[in-house]
Amino acid sequence: MRRTLYLIPLLVCLALLARAQSQINGTVQINSGGDIGIYNALTFNTGYVITPRNAPASNISFQAGSSYAGASNTSHVNGYAEKVGNTAFTFPVGDGTTLRPMGISPPPTPSSVYQAAYFGVNPASATLPAGAPFSTSSLGTGVARVGTSEYWDVNGSSAVDLTFTWNAASNLSTVVPTGIMSNLIVVGWNGTQWVKVGTGTPTTTGTLSGAGTITVSSVTPDTYTAYTFGTTTLQLAVTTNPSPVTVTSGTGNTVSLPSVLNPTGGTGPYTYTSVDPTTGVASNTTAHGIVNVNPTTGVMSYTSTPGYSGPDQATIKVCDSSSPALCNTVTVPISATLPVGSGSLDCSTAQILGVTPGTAGTGNLKLTVNVSGIGTFPVTISGSGMAVTTSPYVLNVTASGLQTFFIPITYSGAAFGATTITVGSSTCSPNLTAVTPTPLITSVLNLGPACAPITAATLSK
Repeated sequence: MRRTLYLIPLLVCLALLARAQSQINGTVQINSGGDIGIYNALTFNTGYVITPRNAPASNISFQAGSSYAGASNTSHVNGYAEKVGNTAFTFPVGDGTTLRPMGISPPPTPSSVYQAAYFGVNPASATLPAGAPFSTSSLGTGVARVGTSEYWDVNGSSAVDLTFTWNAASNLSTVVPTGIMSNLIVVGWNGTQWVKVGTGTPTTTGTLSGAGTITVSSVTPDTYTAYTFGTTTLQLAVTTNPSPVTVTSGTGNTVSLPSVLNPTGGTGPYTYTSVDPTTGVASNTTAHGIVNVNPTTGVMSYTSTPGYSGPDQATIKVCDSSSPALCNTVTVPISATLPVGSGSLDCSTAQILGVTPGTAGTGNLKLTVNVSGIGTFPVTISGSGMAVTTSPYVLNVTASGLQTFFIPITYSGAAFGATTITVGSSTCSPNLTAVTPTPLITSVLNLGPACAPITAATLSK
């Protein structure tokens, strides 16, 4: 049977009578073995209801249909509060200095009983409830850090949604140093370590630096000994799969890493370092080039091996300014392309091979270019029914000086006439009307240089 207690220091008289409206106008002490039942409405004015924290059953119990109002930092339950029934409830609990309520969704039955208490101390230093202390360095999968300012004990045998509150003193900016609300989780002590609790994605309100709430779904309170806040990651949030950065081969190219990686959260400003992808040690070499990164502006300069065209990648470590720093390492894909080449086409040596006037077919365009700057040279031929076989056709030239190329072409069988050949910015415009094909011998292999020299020997019988 619930009993009415008159244990009020400083002679502040209070009577919590069953089924009568009651008020807290001074501090009420419940001793071990005692309890108070609230059957109607309770108003917190001043003072606290103090319950023995080593005896959760000795509490103030809000029965079905009861309610309360006025809970505050200066008037709340300093210890264990209990709820009986199947309606949602917010426990008006705190530590005698701060009100730190937590709530439950409607329990499954009218006889359901739940209890809650708030402890404003480091879980690692806790002495209660049974099973304490709760090491803040013993973390389960998916838990990167837990709070060191507070925890709750919540009791109940059926699954409900749990809502926990925080304020600036909860120091969640340290718990969740990324500053990203979605990294915040509720963790429970399973007897050996802190693990993430609830199903699905938690629902949050407020700000990490101020006050707020977090609700986790479908938790059976008795599964865990204590509850507090945690975070899923200590990594700085960045774009983890950035799009390839296109650069020009052989020349210095600048890339803004802040724009590519978009770091968020943590404490700015951020720093950027090129590292070896295997060891994580600072390094400015890639598979096909050199990178130099300004650590403060994040401007990356990349120079590929001269003449290289193709994929490469730089490994970039981004850190914030907190201590210890939050970091993340990202692979930035690079696509190196050759620059636009420069040079002159020698029109006097240009030849069209394998084409018979009036007969459709394929052949080759033989061109000699005096290359002054390596790079790309687009090639076209038009007129006289001719075209490059593949359009666009681009020569990737990686050496300077006189270079000879054979470009596959198609011929429609049209009459020869004015023809235009372009290679890069150079153009030849021959008129093929009066040009007579010259028979040539093809497929000649000169094997001389490939033959090994004969070594003199003496033959004897």
